[in-house]
Amino acid sequence: MKWLNKLKAGLWGYNKLDPDLVNAYRTSIPSSIDLQVSLRGDSYIATIKSIENEKLPKETFLITEARSQEALVDMVNDLIFSYKNIPEIYRPAYGRILKPQGSITRTESLKLMKVA
Repeated sequence: MKWLNKLKAGLWGYNKLDPDLVNAYRTSIPSSIDLQVSLRGDSYIATIKSIENEKLPKETFLITEARSQEALVDMVNDLIFSYKNIPEIYRPAYGRILKPQGSITRTESLKLMKVA
């Protein structure tokens, strides 16, 4: 789906995105998230534990998986974009806005921080 979003944005052009909405959606992206990462078989599984140091409500369960560390970071970013209801056409404007502080190992708690 990411390639489709990039294709749409490329065809429609980023210049057609409303700059006020780009900035508004950017402010809705959290500055940090805490997650638990585990390796099961050949997949990394990330479970988001808190957003901006606030635990998620019991009824909210955010989890994603990927086959590589790089893909996991992309999947977590996409999960946050979905959770924050950022339209798919705007997502390529932010790229990989949440990046890990350190490297991802087999099982650990990890923090992703918003980059400018």
